Amino acid sequence: GAQGNRAGATAAVALVANMRADGIKPDVPIASALICAYGVLGQFTNAERMLRAVETFAGDDEDAHDFASNIGIVSSKGALKIREDALTCFRPDARLYTEFIIAACRCGKPTAAVEVFLSPNFPKTSYTCTAAIKAYGDLSEWERAEDIYVLMCRRGDCMAPNGITCSALLSAYEKCGQWRRAIFFLSRLRAARRSSSGEKYTALKIEEIHYNIAISACGKCGKWSYAERLFDEMIKYDISQSNITYSTLIAAYGRGGEQKRAYARYNEMLAKGLKPDDYTFVGLMLSPASCGNLSACLDIKEQMHVHGVVPTVHVYNELIRAADVARRYETAVEIFQEMVKKGIEPNATTREMVQDIGKKGVEYYEDQQAAANFASFVAGLVGVAGMMAGRW
Repeated sequence: GAQGNRAGATAAVALVANMRADGIKPDVPIASALICAYGVLGQFTNAERMLRAVETFAGDDEDAHDFASNIGIVSSKGALKIREDALTCFRPDARLYTEFIIAACRCGKPTAAVEVFLSPNFPKTSYTCTAAIKAYGDLSEWERAEDIYVLMCRRGDCMAPNGITCSALLSAYEKCGQWRRAIFFLSRLRAARRSSSGEKYTALKIEEIHYNIAISACGKCGKWSYAERLFDEMIKYDISQSNITYSTLIAAYGRGGEQKRAYARYNEMLAKGLKPDDYTFVGLMLSPASCGNLSACLDIKEQMHVHGVVPTVHVYNELIRAADVARRYETAVEIFQEMVKKGIEPNATTREMVQDIGKKGVEYYEDQQAAANFASFVAGLVGVAGMMAGRW
């Protein structure tokens, strides 16, 4: 479950059933692992139930068996004996709360994550605060995320920020369109001194992932030239550039309509022996898709086979978008059908685009019967795909 893999998370939950059969006593680390698994599986209710169970029954020798039964790990017939020195295993800890906040965010419940973070006596550590920064980013409240980072720097010790904290704050800036803040944050990290009193930005090693997120923040706001400058900085400061870095920069060019620059970086990437992935090709599609150039997007899709890259839902979304812009609504629906036929699960973006195409198609057809048939057909496709995905 901790690997973020649905199969692994399912196996983790199944493992608990085996533990129950063997009469193995539960503890908070087990609860933490299960909350993580529930988050991967999108089961927020179970994750919250687990957290409340630990909070309710924690630290009480008499309630230890109740706690075990409540979270479904030990059967009602199972014998459970807890030594006094083992009681700490039943007290909520920072990891438990960190896993819950992350699980809540994964399940699209960042508000619930923040509510727990703001609860009385909440253990504020580097890990829980970093998770809270992510939650505030998901809520588009980058100012609150930034306030937590500043507090972490001032408190230090167990609350001191780390590299993951920096990634979380940069991601908050990225999600909120604060590309200038992302660039400023990187510059302050470079200039920071551990010995500087009152310094708001602790001196931490800047890594590739930090630049990747900042480049993405610039690219999503159409600031490809600033993304390019960050890439040049990586070379200047001898920070490695991976295929993720190149793909992110290619996407920045794509959003800015700079297709020639995108292909130039793509060729540079190949020359360095870096393997492209689906995100690389999505970046190459962004510019032509925005212009409705479906033919160019299909050519790019064909290039994926040469490099052994399998098209994903993100690739098909760009193909659908290109057809939509070109007002080739029936073709867009055919692409959607092909994607579903290949067993590629549509996501929320796919749904929104196809539903919108259905509405546009109705307006496009002059014949009312044809328009009605098209609308009914698209609605049926979306409904079936939604049932297949089990998430719409």
